[in-house]
Amino acid sequence: MDCMQMEVDKITNDHNDHLKRLFESHNQQISETKKKQWCYNCEQDAIYHCCWNTAYCSQTCQQQHWQAEHKKVCRRKR
Repeated sequence: MDCMQMEVDKITNDHNDHLKRLFESHNQQISETKKKQWCYNCEQDAIYHCCWNTAYCSQTCQQQHWQAEHKKVCRRKR
């Protein structure tokens, strides 16, 4: 009986350690994702910035969004 309890305890500890590693990895991924900016038009990683809170992955997306709606609200009109 003691042997079975020891095995259960070992499995439980292994499981808890695994969950802890997953949780830490998940938090790290969330932190990295929050630091990124996303294309306002297609939600890919953004590399072009227009104004305060608007960024784009490409000039094509920037032009599409500009024509569709952004030119009405842009704080940095050209």
